[in-house]
Amino acid sequence: MGDFRLNHLIVHLIEKKQYEQEAHIKLRENVIRKTPSIEALAKDLAITYRKSTGKRYSKFKDDYEDENEKPKFKEFIDEYLENQTEDNFIKFSKKATRYLKEEMESKPQSVGGYLLFIDYTEIIKNRNYNFISVIMVKKEHTTKINDETLDIIDDEMVNFSKIEVGGFIDINKYREYQRKETNDTYISLLPKSRDLSDYFSRFMGAINFKRSDKENTENLINCIIYYPKFKELSKEEKDRVRKKAFDFIQEKRKKKEPIKIIELANHIYPEDPQDWINYIDSPENPFKIDSEIQSVNTRVLKKLKNLEIKDEGIDLKFDISLYGNKIELVENNSIIIRSLSDKSIKKLKELIDAYN
Repeated sequence: MGDFRLNHLIVHLIEKKQYEQEAHIKLRENVIRKTPSIEALAKDLAITYRKSTGKRYSKFKDDYEDENEKPKFKEFIDEYLENQTEDNFIKFSKKATRYLKEEMESKPQSVGGYLLFIDYTEIIKNRNYNFISVIMVKKEHTTKINDETLDIIDDEMVNFSKIEVGGFIDINKYREYQRKETNDTYISLLPKSRDLSDYFSRFMGAINFKRSDKENTENLINCIIYYPKFKELSKEEKDRVRKKAFDFIQEKRKKKEPIKIIELANHIYPEDPQDWINYIDSPENPFKIDSEIQSVNTRVLKKLKNLEIKDEGIDLKFDISLYGNKIELVENNSIIIRSLSDKSIKKLKELIDAYN
């Protein structure tokens, strides 16, 4: 994670027992005062969420026919984004909390807890990435919030490792989507169970988004290829990672088993698998993938091993590991192929003679 700046944080409380319909809310009237420990807490929450497995990616429903069908949460956040002041943040969080209460009352399985709204900025290479998160944590999972004042007791670090449900909105990507510069997802959701995900997705107005096998495979391959470049690994290490990834995915495909990203990370980066997972979820990586891919596109998968170029009657295909050794791109848009076997040269000459 890059440099972290907390903009606003507030805590509200929704009291609701499982399988009971009625819920009660307690709203805080002002934001949590920023201190070094509160800022560290907010950063820890963001990191904890990023490390969590089982996230789903989505975007707001925007194909409604009637204005009444417009997602309320989207309406609340759009109002806030017009002017991200402290007062507007408080208003946004209160409206959203009241609305979530209504959704929870329609879902008997839902359980109340502390609802944290966080507006923060991550600074990477002098670029600001803005995020807004809504996180629900059960009361029994932390004793460091005062129920009367909803203050966070900041003399000790609060352990929020068990996030019940949560939603993160990548504001930069959302604005790009609004400007029609991208069609990619900008919301990520973390449900602990399908029952919980239903009401929280409905609360956020997030559609049931599913990437195609082709898109998932392409994004996965890009994450495998670009991370070693991002980390400035050697060519030998890059080749090793690609081969290990290809073999792992092929084995899963043959067994008709899903590709779990955490398992793949442990296989190709056993020393530090979490760093690759963090990269996948980082703002710098534009290729988002599901935490579990049910099926891969075999044609696209081959890009992990082979580089293929077609240009004006030329069809060139070779193993990527050969680049820099037997194959090289030189000046004047030319490619040199070295050290072909005698057998291949003889065959090539025979064919050229036959055609000429």
